Amino acid sequence: VKGRITQMVLKCFESYPQKLSQLRFFSQMRRDGSLVHLKWDCSWLGPLTSADHIKNYASIALNWELPSNPVFWNKSSLRICADGGANRLLGGYLPPDFIKGDLDSISDHSLENYRRNGTKIIRDANQDTSDIEKNINLIMEEQTKNKILYDMILVLGGVGGSVMHEMSNIHNLVKFKDLHLVLLGGINAIFLLRPGKHTLFCGKSLTCALVPIGSTCRSITTNGLVYNLNNSAMGFGSLVSTSNKTSDTVVEVETTDSVLWVMEFNKDQASELEKYYEKRINQR
Repeated sequence: VKGRITQMVLKCFESYPQKLSQLRFFSQMRRDGSLVHLKWDCSWLGPLTSADHIKNYASIALNWELPSNPVFWNKSSLRICADGGANRLLGGYLPPDFIKGDLDSISDHSLENYRRNGTKIIRDANQDTSDIEKNINLIMEEQTKNKILYDMILVLGGVGGSVMHEMSNIHNLVKFKDLHLVLLGGINAIFLLRPGKHTLFCGKSLTCALVPIGSTCRSITTNGLVYNLNNSAMGFGSLVSTSNKTSDTVVEVETTDSVLWVMEFNKDQASELEKYYEKRINQR
């Protein structure tokens, strides 16, 4: 009976690979908090792979250049602007559910316009937290309040612009390492790979990088890259794997310490990405 029940449960999840990956995440944690094996489906960021499940995700719009195609934002289950990010919502972007920050960057005109359209405005003048951090905390509060778990937090405008802001955004990847936080901007996407094994399903010939963050990476081994690493130590001042490329559609990474996974798309790939993503999520 137990075997039949197990098969029935697995059958229900067959069309939800992301949920299964999430179950593996929770069931295969070591006691020290590191991961045994986590699988990533990067199809939501690249047109060269296939997946049957589009994530239930939240989006944060920062005050920097946003994707020209609003589909990333419009299909989010929860949409939040970090202060001046609301000024960037043009050309078909849906209004945000929330605007939160110290409100020193958003124009009075935008603020009043969104308020009339039902957007909830939250002023948080705490200078010990950045606007992105304020909004991540809001998403966590909404998860608890509404008893929902977002598979991903997509930060639009998270790459590009001020180097100081980029460093703050990357800092939050580490601070909120238990969340699937993705920085997206221009032709780049960045997220954190925690200690353990990772399998990334992504496009072939994709420009990428592995960058140690927070500390030296004592040992990292990869498969599926043009320039693979073999039990290599990485650190600033010694070795950082940049301007690498994927040699296969599947990349395997095993690391003793957290590293950033950085993907770069050329303009054609970025345009194709938006068209692909729009087609896929419209099929939901």
